[in-house]
Amino acid sequence: FIVLAAILNLYTNDVVIKRGDSTIIPEIGMTILDYDTIISNGDSRAEILYSDSSILYIDENTRIVTSGVEERSVFISIGKVWAKIKKLIKGESFEVNNPLSVSGVMGTELEVSYINDESEIKVLEGKVSTRDKRTGREVILEREKAVKIRKNMEMEVREFKLKELKRWYEWKKDHLEFLLRKIEEALSQGRTMQASRLISQGSILAGRLNLIEEYK
Repeated sequence: FIVLAAILNLYTNDVVIKRGDSTIIPEIGMTILDYDTIISNGDSRAEILYSDSSILYIDENTRIVTSGVEERSVFISIGKVWAKIKKLIKGESFEVNNPLSVSGVMGTELEVSYINDESEIKVLEGKVSTRDKRTGREVILEREKAVKIRKNMEMEVREFKLKELKRWYEWKKDHLEFLLRKIEEALSQGRTMQASRLISQGSILAGRLNLIEEYK
């Protein structure tokens, strides 16, 4: 029995965690519990790190609910996530759900979005089993394959090129530039407490990107 705990490994700007009836101001390194709701408002982003080194990256304007220890799952009510999941051992599972689809991850890298009543799954590495919740139809997607699921429409499977996607490192690099703009804005308007918080977030992000000297 392996306990696959998760922590909030990084967040930028304004991320909120709802736990039961409480709203929590997040701290980097805090434990993420079953049924926590993680909300990345506006231009905010967050990263969840599992104890097996799997990573879940939460894009801006996204709301997810986490659940499960051995049988891990994420439910996206709106927005987009990127996941890089280590190869699972027997008895483990990792699912990414939204109102239209459920994707069973088999040790892979993928992007899943649910926006405007449309679910899209793109596989960067490995294999993903995706099922349309309405029809029950299931497809196995491999590298550079995508599926789009919409209400009252057939599944649409297509190919795409990896270069079409911004991957995890690129998302982070773009967000570091965004933080620098937010810091300058806060300082120019005399919002020193907000600037201090953003500078701290930027420092951690720059460290992850090995750009600490450039950041300074």
